[in-house]
Amino acid sequence: MDKNYTVEELLSDETFTDYCLNERSPYKKKWLDILSRDQEQMKTANEARTMLAILSPVLPQQEIETEVNKLREALINVESQPQILNKKYNTKKLLTYSFSLLLVILASVYF
Repeated sequence: MDKNYTVEELLSDETFTDYCLNERSPYKKKWLDILSRDQEQMKTANEARTMLAILSPVLPQQEIETEVNKLREALINVESQPQILNKKYNTKKLLTYSFSLLLVILASVYF
């Protein structure tokens, strides 16, 4: 016969927390078997699962994927920015040289 777990014992059991937080947990079958045998244990596990959700909020997988995609797009944009900065720098450099040349020409004409 299986042990009757308390909420505290379930929350401190790493296999239970992994079962609750990880869809592909290797302990899923174990906990489904244990909880399906006893209705009272199922109620205790549901209470522990609720507390675990409050204590350690987890983002849904779809939201994680969305955030990862946003990060990838941001990285792609950052990689393309140095080229834009180089163009701005080259334009600024060209304007500086042009202005200097214009001053030399104007000074020559004046004298």
